[in-house]
Amino acid sequence: MSRYHPQTDTKPILDAAQHWKQVALLSDGAVFAQEPVWTLPYLRDLEKYLIDNPIVNGEGFIKNLEKQLVPSKPEVKQLAAEMLWVWSLCPDDKPYLSTKQQRIRQVWEWSEESFPKDSNLMGADVLAGVGMIGQGLTMIWRDLVFFIRMMIAFKNLDESQRDELLADVWKFGEWLETIQECNQRPLRNMIMFLLFPDDIEHIWTGTERKKIVRHFRPQEEINKMSALEIDKALLEIRREQEKEYDTKDLDFYEPPLDLWRGPKPEPKPEPKLEPKPPTMKHPLNQILFGPPGTGKTWNTVNYALAITEGKAVAEIEREGRESAKGQFDKLKEQGQIEMVTFHQNFAYEDFIEGIRPVLSGERKNVEYELSNGVFKEMADRAQKNRAQSEWDMDELLQAFAEWIGEELQKKEVNLSSGRRSGAAIKEIQWSEDGEFQSVQLGGTVQSSQTLTNKTIKRDYEKFYKGEIKSPNDIKPTNSSNSPRHGHAIYYWDLFTKIKQFHDGEWRPEKSEPEKKKNYVLIIDEINRGNIAKIFGELITLIEPSKRLGEEQDETKVILPYSKEPFGVPDNLYLIGTMNTADRSIALLDTALRRRFEFVEMMPNPNHDGIREDVDGVNCRKLLATMNARIRFLFDREHQIGHTYFIGVESLDDLEKAFKTKIIPLLQEYFYDNYEKIDLVLNGKGNGFIQKVSLPENALSESDLVDRDRDVYELLAGDDGKWKEPKSYRAIYESVGQDGPDNAGQDA
Repeated sequence: MSRYHPQTDTKPILDAAQHWKQVALLSDGAVFAQEPVWTLPYLRDLEKYLIDNPIVNGEGFIKNLEKQLVPSKPEVKQLAAEMLWVWSLCPDDKPYLSTKQQRIRQVWEWSEESFPKDSNLMGADVLAGVGMIGQGLTMIWRDLVFFIRMMIAFKNLDESQRDELLADVWKFGEWLETIQECNQRPLRNMIMFLLFPDDIEHIWTGTERKKIVRHFRPQEEINKMSALEIDKALLEIRREQEKEYDTKDLDFYEPPLDLWRGPKPEPKPEPKLEPKPPTMKHPLNQILFGPPGTGKTWNTVNYALAITEGKAVAEIEREGRESAKGQFDKLKEQGQIEMVTFHQNFAYEDFIEGIRPVLSGERKNVEYELSNGVFKEMADRAQKNRAQSEWDMDELLQAFAEWIGEELQKKEVNLSSGRRSGAAIKEIQWSEDGEFQSVQLGGTVQSSQTLTNKTIKRDYEKFYKGEIKSPNDIKPTNSSNSPRHGHAIYYWDLFTKIKQFHDGEWRPEKSEPEKKKNYVLIIDEINRGNIAKIFGELITLIEPSKRLGEEQDETKVILPYSKEPFGVPDNLYLIGTMNTADRSIALLDTALRRRFEFVEMMPNPNHDGIREDVDGVNCRKLLATMNARIRFLFDREHQIGHTYFIGVESLDDLEKAFKTKIIPLLQEYFYDNYEKIDLVLNGKGNGFIQKVSLPENALSESDLVDRDRDVYELLAGDDGKWKEPKSYRAIYESVGQDGPDNAGQDA
């Protein structure tokens, strides 16, 4: 049963909770006061003085609360004290039991009434706590805001609705999710446990609740689950474990259920940041180029997987095509890889964003809406993952400041490492919006010195990653002749303090960071589109130095249709393919050529997929010989790719490849100049290309008639030569019996 705790008797705590339920939820009574305080008017007053009138000055929660409640009635102050009492029932922080008790009495006495003496509801057995405390529980004021909103909403229900909710854990949980910040506040989990201790676990932080479910339900998509769904999953897990171990006395923080916490780390004298495992670095923008049939599009699968998995292309190739294609298709379905083909009608509106007509309503009226193109969709996905893969600096610093604020209620927080500055934190300074602004120093620092949020945000992550190795690495904020910041020692000690909090106390309220992924957009036939028209202003943003994440030169532009700022994240990779028979690299747009790296893919006659013996024809020599002649007659960019011969297993296959692929390609290359085609095939007018003689008397005598001109035409499709192996061997055998084995490969 979830009310079980191995070290604490939960009965006094739960009995106190039932008392609160009777006086506060089922009626408008009081826990300690003589007169009712849990009433809607007094709750509205708390909303007015606490929520609608925030005070942010770094003096801490209790001091600010006292100032906020000065104009309120005594009953409102007593209500605030009783709310703190409810909050104090759950956190298991026995060393601070007296602090809990003192804080409740202190707030109560602002009402100028003495706190009731010898109340058993303030005893150690009631306020001992029953759940592990986390950093989120130091933010009492946020929980109090949630508590006030919850109680106002509950008091606005009629009596029958309240009774119905309090009688059903899941209905109450569903209703609770309508309250702002329900899924983020630990107090939500406390209240659920206090009211329904047989169904809800005494686990307060959302992070630990998710870790437990993830351990026992690894197949679940934990980050998409609501707090109520987590509750239900935990209950199912508990029942399964109680059945397996044949006992109800189980606790998720104790063996045998505590395996979700992982092995206990061995104590280390000084924690060190482990270096990240090396990954293969790939260019952000690259183009695979070469003649037709060299496997450019085919190879985009290997190149894309190499990028997404951080491996070398050769490593992906060794894993086999079937495995690679299966993983490639899976990543396409997940949206991590996309593919698009450029053509002459492809435009900016297809690639980035544009206004498109859509049919709506029963009458199918035409309306126009702004739609994202494939590139912007991919950029948005990559940026979302990039943002979710990093811990939130603002959240960390805000939590640290609030944690320090709680400590400052007792005394200044020592900042010195014992060997450096001797400084202490005297005060946390806040903006009007309640955001952490700066740290004011005390201790041995006599003058008024502050450490700003701006510099902390600039350098803390570098410090955490080990890039800042000494105070000398902390540079001035503004231009200065000094090589280091004037407060470098203080910042160093502050970073050390933040890191202790980061590695220990901090429990992020947001979802746990995702693994950063690389996204790939494949642009097939990139040179067939109008690059300037399609890319528009993005031709600048795709530069590696302009990507989001580049500290020095990160760049955004305002998109013309949506008027929104847009940048290209550093985890979006572009792979283009380019057929050099259509356009030479030399003719490419200079802006495009400068921003891409180029990978040449030339014909490989020794490819494993090309057979050396197809009914007596050596296809490798055949390809190499033809390409050697093409390079001489035309250029190297118009050769025949090796894929035309992959899969040729018989003479029928070879005949089909020549008739439907190779001859038509040569016709396109040489603009139907059959004499040159004949030279490539080495037919001398007697092979697949026939020399045609002009019949006598076919033309009358004229100076316009060149009777010495040779005329060529393609052999008829049903001619027997197409099926004779010697017709194909003749293409390379006359060059020499051994043939130019590597004639098609460039050094």
